[in-house]
Amino acid sequence: MKRSLYCMFTALALFQGGCATQPKHPDWIEGDSAKYSNAQFLLGRGQAATMAVVIIATAIAGLSFPLLMRWYHPILIFSWNLTAQATFLPGGPFLWAFFSLLGIFF
Repeated sequence: MKRSLYCMFTALALFQGGCATQPKHPDWIEGDSAKYSNAQFLLGRGQAATMAVVIIATAIAGLSFPLLMRWYHPILIFSWNLTAQATFLPGGPFLWAFFSLLGIFF
């Protein structure tokens, strides 16, 4: 009994000690890295001008999701013969194609 309690408290102390340390962020998150050069590796970065633009776009997308769920079929029927294109997507597909692909999530 004493031995099992001792093992349990030792494991708990080791676990809490591991959780108390603060991890160091890799230097490639902040910009250029000494270990990984930009010429050798492909880095993906967002295209938004500022973080505020990302937050606003995410909020608008989140708030418009219920509207798209409610009005999905009328929007799809309306956009079926519409010649407008979604120019913000690669290839500039027609809006009916954009809305039909969006229907996968509903």
